[in-house]
Order: sequence, then C-alpha cells, then structure tokens
Amino acid sequence: MSAPKPAPFKSLGLPAAILTKLDKLGFSQATAVQTGSIPPLMKGQSVVARAPTGSGKTLAYMLPAITLIDPDDHHPQVLILVPTRELASQVFEVAQSLDSGLRLGIACGGGRTRCPPSSHLIVATPGAMLQVLEDELSLRTVKLLVVDEADRLLEMGFREPLGRILQQTPRCPGAFLSATWPDELRQIAKERLGRPVSVDAGAAPDRGKFEEWAFNAYPENHCTLTDAFLRSRRLVPALVFCNHRDRCDEVAETFREMGWRAASLHGELEQKSRENRLQAFRDGRLQMLVATDLASRGLDLPALPVVVNHDIPYDSPDYIHRAGRTARAGRTGVVVSFYNGKAVANIEELEKRSGRAMKKMSFNQAMLKFAPGGKVSPLPASARIGLAIGRAQKITPAMILGLLTSAGGIDGLDIGRIMIEARDSIIEMTPASAKTATARLADAEFKGHPLKAKILGRLKSDES
Repeated sequence: MSAPKPAPFKSLGLPAAILTKLDKLGFSQATAVQTGSIPPLMKGQSVVARAPTGSGKTLAYMLPAITLIDPDDHHPQVLILVPTRELASQVFEVAQSLDSGLRLGIACGGGRTRCPPSSHLIVATPGAMLQVLEDELSLRTVKLLVVDEADRLLEMGFREPLGRILQQTPRCPGAFLSATWPDELRQIAKERLGRPVSVDAGAAPDRGKFEEWAFNAYPENHCTLTDAFLRSRRLVPALVFCNHRDRCDEVAETFREMGWRAASLHGELEQKSRENRLQAFRDGRLQMLVATDLASRGLDLPALPVVVNHDIPYDSPDYIHRAGRTARAGRTGVVVSFYNGKAVANIEELEKRSGRAMKKMSFNQAMLKFAPGGKVSPLPASARIGLAIGRAQKITPAMILGLLTSAGGIDGLDIGRIMIEARDSIIEMTPASAKTATARLADAEFKGHPLKAKILGRLKSDES
C-alpha cells in the first residue's frame, strides 16, 4: 500500500464548487487518506484504504461520490455501506453538510430509514439495505460502491448480507476502507474490485504519542483504581471499554456512585437514548462514557485525553481501535488497561506486536502512587454555591454546567452535584472554583434573570 502525505484540497482535482463549500466548512488541507483516495476515485478507479478512526476517511469517498453523480438521473448512483446506525447517521450528515442539492437516502433501522427509489446517494447498514431492496428500490444503476469500516462489518456478522447486496449491485468502481485487513476482507476486496489502488493511511495510532499503563488487579478493584488514576492525573473526559454490554451499566453505575457524571453505551439501548448520551458526552455534560467495542465503533467523538480498558480487549485490532480514540491530531494521550490471570498473555502479546513495554504495576503499587496512604484524591465537591434561578426559569443541569465552564471559567472536573429547585439551584464544587464562579457570575443574568451567585458554605466531612 502506498503511504500518501497530506496536501491542499485544491491540488486533488476537485471541482471549484466543492472547493468553495470545503472552504466555507473550514477545510483546506486534505488528510493522508483523502490525498491518496480522492484522485483515483475521481478517475473511476477502485480503492482499498487502510485508515483508522479519525483519519478523515468519510470525505475521502464522499467528495468523489458527489462529483460523480449525475443530478438529472433520478436513480441510486452511489451506495455506502457501514456497520452501525451511528456511523450511518454521521456519514449521512456529512453528505448533507456538503449541500450538493442531491437526493440523499438513508437506511439504518431504528426509525431512521428514508430511501426513495429516486435517491442519488444511499447510506445504509447491510440489514436495513436488504429490507429496502425487498420493496421497489433497485441497485442496478449504482456506479460507485463504498464499504466503510469493512473489518467491523464482517466482525458483526454481515458477511452474508454483504454478499447478497453485492449480487444485486453491478460491477463498478468501489472503495473499501478499513483499519485492519483480515484475510477474509482481502479476498472479498480482490473478488469485487480486481486490482484497486492501495492507500495506507496508517493502521494504528502512533503509540509513541500516548502513555500505556497496565494494572494487575482483580475485577472488583478496577473502578477504584481508575477513579484514583483519573483524579490524580486530572484526565477528563474518559472513554471506558467493557467487553460485554451487561457490564457497561454496572460499571457506569459504580462510577456515578464515586461522583462521576457517567453513562453506559451499548446495543440494548433505544436509539434516542444512545444519541442523547453521545451528545451529552460531546457537550461535556458527561465526564465518562462506558461502552462496548461495537457500540463505540464509528462514533463521532472529540479527541480524548484517556481511554480505559476496564476489560482487556480480546485481540490486538480491538486494542488499536480503542487506543485510536486518544492521541489524535498530534496530541498526546493515555491508555489504561487492566489484566489478571490469563489476561497476562494479552498484555504480553500487545507488547510483542508493538515492540514497546507498557508501564505495569500491581494494584497496591498503583494505589500508593496515585492515592498516597491508600486515600483517593477527594471528590471535587467540597463547597456549595447558590444561583437565584431554578425550574421556574426552565434551567437544566446542562445549562448550569455550560454557565460555569464558559462564563464562570470553571474546570468541569471541579464541579460535583447540581441540584435544581423551584426558584434556585445549588452546585457543589471545590472551594477555589466556588470563589471564582461567584466572582464572575455575581452580576450575570440568565434570560434576563439575575444569577446572584453566592457561596453557601463548605460541605461537612461526611458529605464530601
């Protein structure tokens, strides 16, 4: 695979209208996967690309796709297959943001399927696409086929649905994008695409840019040590991974009891609930998201300072996907993993593959380092402030959090419970932050209502 370098979008042969739109969206420099994929796709060639999460791969195929579509031909011309509803929604929103005037269709279940036969471009999960094909829609006019997150699509059991869709799609140029390339995927790409252009935008994050810690601890101690580590290092927000969805709820609840604003994310949740939790995490209303690999794959999340493997992943590709959530765009990050018993072999295999040793500690050693004397750093809430607004003003905890972190200049990690009453609100935070917040918000207003911020006092030791 060739390893392209970033370059200006204007050097890739895109039409002026596309370049103008990209400029309005704030995009001027193409990433490596975009530089390597856009020119051959524009020429009608197929592409296979090794591209990790966060590499910009959506625009790598979306820009050529929009350019190749004939707007006067009201039939499906581009089909984009992805493994999850969340990724389908994100890809669809990217297409919408380009404001091309084309007819866009989406088929991903969860109440979000709008895919008329006149759609120029369709974004779909395999199962939902097969359901749509049972109606009047035909794929015989498709002239560009994209399979994004192809490795995960196979891992999730979509091999047979993918094959059925490919049988109903004509031989045409295509783009297969994946973070890893198992043998089964290589064979499918070879059979479908023939001799495509190969692009290598990096299979894994640069492990030189993040710290890797491995703690040998019993499962019942994982949350305790995670709490001590994150507070000691002041790492927030945090993405925590569990191997099973039934563990996510339990772990999230434990962290909430420790004072964290935490929520779980897994496939058993209703779509609306998943979207609300994701948005709360992006907005900073949640400090911690506890997720499974499948639920987190393809999510549009900001660069994170820390990823925690509450359960060590089963294989190296999963570790790569998880770690890829941190140390993006030249930033540094931290990856924390827990292991015990047979999982020692997992840690050794990860170290062998990377040629780099993790920082390993026992539970007792780590607690002495990150919680001296066995005492975890105190919870951030040790003082209370009051605001003269409450439910009567339709204020929400999210709005108060926004006031405190923006106008109040407070670090989100310094804020504890937010209690909203009829006409006032009480917020717990560190004493230093309480002084800062009341000074900055004393004369501030919310929708014309004076906040009248004031310190109410310190918490008693048994409350903090």
